[in-house]
Amino acid sequence: MKKNLNRDVSRTLTLSLLFVLALIRPSPAQQEFPASDDFVKGRAALRAGQFDEAIARFEKVKPSHTNYALAVAYRAASLVCIHKLTEAEASLSQLLENYPKSIFALATKATVLKEAGKPDKADALADEVIKLAPRTAWDYSGRAAAHLLKGNVDAAILDCSKAIELDPSCAECYDARALAFGQKKEFQRGINDHTKAIEIDPKAAIAYMNRGVAYGYQQKHDKALQDFDRAIELNPKLAVAYVNRGATRRIRNDLDGALFDYNKAIEIDEKLPIAYYNRGVAWRHRNDFSKAIEDYAKAIALKPDYQEAYHSRGVAHFKIGKKAEGCSDWKKAYDIAPGTATGQSAYRNWKANCEQ
Repeated sequence: MKKNLNRDVSRTLTLSLLFVLALIRPSPAQQEFPASDDFVKGRAALRAGQFDEAIARFEKVKPSHTNYALAVAYRAASLVCIHKLTEAEASLSQLLENYPKSIFALATKATVLKEAGKPDKADALADEVIKLAPRTAWDYSGRAAAHLLKGNVDAAILDCSKAIELDPSCAECYDARALAFGQKKEFQRGINDHTKAIEIDPKAAIAYMNRGVAYGYQQKHDKALQDFDRAIELNPKLAVAYVNRGATRRIRNDLDGALFDYNKAIEIDEKLPIAYYNRGVAWRHRNDFSKAIEDYAKAIALKPDYQEAYHSRGVAHFKIGKKAEGCSDWKKAYDIAPGTATGQSAYRNWKANCEQ
């Protein structure tokens, strides 16, 4: 059951890092000048998962304001959340021409590159961030994100802890450390940090959603559903929260509820690959492999390197007697990332059923 949950939940590392980076706030030492009203409201909208509102607010911050560079970086992270990767990357590149050593901006761009399917460039930029010396809570949190991209989880936790030491009221710093604990499968420690973040900022829908994911990994599905319900209550248009709730409902064998949530997520955001993938999984559990294949194909069209979708489509093709198509999908899944669990599973399927 846990294996299925890992494949179903939508808390991908890169998007979670974008949420974390987009939510980090400056420490008191950085707030020598008052933040603009639009900057403050933009950050609040982003914590709530209201991405269009956040973008509109950040665009109103004037170049003369002390928070202008941060607003540009926040806006870029928000753009990724609505699938505008090219625009996000371009705005960060322009920003870095004037702020070439900004840890926050560099870390955000590295995460955007990872999400855009440019892992080599993302890794190189993350290496650059890691070499820089942080001074503020903001800097430490940005470097923590770079460490996570590189798989340096313990180093990320140390940087998050330093950020919290510098600013104990930074809710987003707790969320960042919770993400790092999740990478180590120390879910209870992550839940504790998400809970602390929620105590500081009770309206952060994304914090509730991510805590729900952590509860799911602990097989505490009732608590997970409560958090997903709360996230949706706070922001009824947070599509990824519906996907996560749908995954939990599917694991509890509530396929009708799962399909309702996936349909709702797609209604809100028709470009969300994980929603189509998860709906395909639900159709598979109903033995409707043709519909499953259709949804896996839609997920792949939106995200061409979607390894899990290729793997699952291969299984569905094989179930309806399309051996050639199934073998092709398994080979593609393996080629995308041979060393992952999904890649190894695809190889085993191919070897058992396709090798001549």
